[in-house]
Amino acid sequence: MKFLHLVQPSLEAACRALFPAASAHPREGDPSLCRAAVIGFAGDEVRGTLGIATSQAGLERVLENSGAHRDARHCSVTGADDSLGELANLIVGAVKRAWLRREVQVTLATPLVVRGFSIEVHGGVSGHWFSVESSHGGEELIAWMDIHCDETLEVPEADVAASHVMEGQTLLF
Repeated sequence: MKFLHLVQPSLEAACRALFPAASAHPREGDPSLCRAAVIGFAGDEVRGTLGIATSQAGLERVLENSGAHRDARHCSVTGADDSLGELANLIVGAVKRAWLRREVQVTLATPLVVRGFSIEVHGGVSGHWFSVESSHGGEELIAWMDIHCDETLEVPEADVAASHVMEGQTLLF
């Protein structure tokens, strides 16, 4: 199987598991993206970035579901940045585990959070672009991956039965 055929399903599964559920009553507001968390990764055969961008209402959805900041109105800027960065970290970690089960290893960088009035998300011309979007009213959440690798990179068709840590397992040191 081509590695590039594994990327979108891995990203979708991670986002489905980790994006906070939309509220029954969507928040209204400007759907423009105003904050993003980006994490780089690199391995012997693959390099790229994972990012999550959100509108203000989408950020409130993340904060209310993060546990640490149940009330978005009383959350500091640093707390909001940390929560969005941690969500990006969790998603790229889930993707990394899925790839590791197919024998693709990457090392992760530290999340970088940027904020502004309006952020545009678009891929470069030299990489492979994958994305997942969750929209509800003014709540915009977008995750993307910009992947650079050999287009012919092959991975096993199914998860390998190796001694890698599987989803839900804990390692203690």
